[in-house]
Amino acid sequence: MYFGGLWLSCSRLASTERNRLLLTLSFFLRICLLMSGFYWIHDLGAWEQFIPTLIGFLLFRALILHRMKPVTTRRSPPPQQSLWS
Repeated sequence: MYFGGLWLSCSRLASTERNRLLLTLSFFLRICLLMSGFYWIHDLGAWEQFIPTLIGFLLFRALILHRMKPVTTRRSPPPQQSLWS
């Protein structure tokens, strides 16, 4: 849900004039939902459920970052300039 909201917000940036407002509200909404979910799991009273949830979130974040890595293209070297020109 967190990363889906981030993707949705970023995809709407081109079509809105209030980019800062969109990103700010999206950030706070995503953080509130994430922290509410973590609090709810923690409130169940078992660290055995909270720790794997936190680790899963971090692993999913690493996976998303790895898959969304920008593709780098190999640049050709700049043309050599002659000393005599």
